[in-house]
Amino acid sequence: MRARTLIAWVAAALVGLALAAGVTLAVSQLSSQRIGLSGEPASAGRELVPRAIHRRAPTPPPVRTVTAPPGRPATPSDDGGPGDD
Repeated sequence: MRARTLIAWVAAALVGLALAAGVTLAVSQLSSQRIGLSGEPASAGRELVPRAIHRRAPTPPPVRTVTAPPGRPATPSDDGGPGDD
């Protein structure tokens, strides 16, 4: 191998190594930044909470209504009195 080719390969290897080290350093800096809620202290939202929380009365259960099945409508003469046969 000629000296010029050997020097080119060594230079390329050193550039690749430096590039890998730079990318690794950049990624580690990005992953160590505190962002979002993890960067906030635990007491960050305390001023948003109302001072006194009033408890509401429990909601009563829904009322169920029963409807008569469809049939002959009731009339005043359907009282079951005398004259019904």
